[in-house]
Amino acid sequence: MLAGTWPNAPVRALAIQSDGKLLVGGDFTSIGGVPRNYLARLNVDNSVDGTFNPGANNSVWSLAL
Repeated sequence: MLAGTWPNAPVRALAIQSDGKLLVGGDFTSIGGVPRNYLARLNVDNSVDGTFNPGANNSVWSLAL
């Protein structure tokens, strides 16, 4: 991940969607300064996707598309 999109805790899982967006899962509660509970999606420009905020109840260790 590029500077500016760092999560506040470890990333444990990554998955790239066919549209180039990146799903990120882990122990974090914010990424790029945006609150996200353990699950986020980054746009192709590495910004946090504001339309995706499902959240999770605990750490995410794996992802599947």
